[in-house]
Amino acid sequence: MVSRMSRPLIFQPPRGTRDFLPEELAKRRYAERIVREVFESYGFKEIQTPIFEYFDLYALRSGEKIREDMYVFKGKEREREEGHGVSPEYVLRPELTAPVCRLFVCGELAKWPRPIKVYYIGQCFRYDRPAPGRYREFWQAGIELLGSPSPEADAEVIRVGAKTLDALGITGYKIRIGNLAVLRGILEENDVGVDLQNKLIGIIDKAVGNIAKYKAGEVSSESGEVLDEVGILQQLDEALYDLGIRGSLKDTIIKMIELRGPREEVLQKAKDVFRNSEKASKALEVLNTVLSILEDYGVKDYTVDLSVARGLDFYTGTVFEFDVPILGAQSQVCGGGRYDNLIEEFGGPHTPASGYAFGFDRLVESMIKQSISFPVTVKTQVIVAPTTDQMRNEAIRTAEQLRSQGIKTETDVSRRPLNEILSYADRTDIPFMLIVGPKELKEGKVVLKSLRERKQESLSISDAMKRIKKTGRHRDRHARKTVS
Repeated sequence: MVSRMSRPLIFQPPRGTRDFLPEELAKRRYAERIVREVFESYGFKEIQTPIFEYFDLYALRSGEKIREDMYVFKGKEREREEGHGVSPEYVLRPELTAPVCRLFVCGELAKWPRPIKVYYIGQCFRYDRPAPGRYREFWQAGIELLGSPSPEADAEVIRVGAKTLDALGITGYKIRIGNLAVLRGILEENDVGVDLQNKLIGIIDKAVGNIAKYKAGEVSSESGEVLDEVGILQQLDEALYDLGIRGSLKDTIIKMIELRGPREEVLQKAKDVFRNSEKASKALEVLNTVLSILEDYGVKDYTVDLSVARGLDFYTGTVFEFDVPILGAQSQVCGGGRYDNLIEEFGGPHTPASGYAFGFDRLVESMIKQSISFPVTVKTQVIVAPTTDQMRNEAIRTAEQLRSQGIKTETDVSRRPLNEILSYADRTDIPFMLIVGPKELKEGKVVLKSLRERKQESLSISDAMKRIKKTGRHRDRHARKTVS
């Protein structure tokens, strides 16, 4: 029976996903290697969690409403028979902080010495409307620092983010740093409960995001009407009023959103705005300490921005975002902050934590848009070719010698004549051809042909291997130089 799905469609990747050919994948692998090196240089150790989790792990905090934004699927009927009682529901992970918390609560991670420093690089999935820079299958590269309540932990996490962008060669990025405890503090003192706080954080985050999109020329209302910054703030004002946030409290929140700029200037204005709030004032002191430590790390180019709210409602203190303006409306490449209550909400002990995730796809796109040179990776260094059919077995044995010395080697598996093997090597940019013939075999030699220099010489197999390795090392040094 023919599927209702048309053939042209099934031979395309599903909407919001991509195929990566070798050249594209080589760029991603290079960026991934740099990210790993930076993370590990600060003592973070890699972990890996399943690509799918129980749906209840995410529904535990956010409820059933998150189902619409995720890829949820039922387990097999036989899983009921294996002791579940009902067929469980699974979800393709939409992010990786929750799995790290699960690993802490139920696994060996909690037994590690504190602070616990882990990182991950992996695929995530969300059921979202695809757009430039937004995919349904995407990659995250992030770190989580568990067990330290100190501002030093927040500062280090931010520093690792900046160091990562520097190491990748990305320039012109912007760092915006705030502290959600300022907002939560004034809300608590006005008897606003945590659930309503979380709703407000989501509304504020959306408004701030729309302002950023407006400045990039890419925002409209749900009705399709193009909104300017005044219109966006008017919508926010109405949303706050509808939630019962009115009078001086509403005015204070609007003022807070507008507090962004240089450290000394913003903190002084913030002290005046929140002078009657003990909790907000204390949060500002913590923020000031984090910024002082961050400057000791050498990170001084940042903006203090008290409008940073983050879309996820579990943040409790320091929050930050990294933007690369060249990406346009989807300029945010990293976001994170302190989440001191999340592990406890998952059933574990009270554990202070701080972390973030890079949108790895946007990191690579930033590098491409900034014309950063990627190392030229030669997948195959040499192809071994026999001069006659009788030499094919000898060519295979010779190729295995080369591979045993770490040289990436191909042999002809199509029984082509020498001239066709040469043409294949040219088209696939293989730099060397090693020719095995009866005459050279008697002399204990091979013919090494440089396809780039268009010259050849007769050498012993050991000398040929040295020549190939030497050329490979030279190319690697040149590639690293162009990137640095």
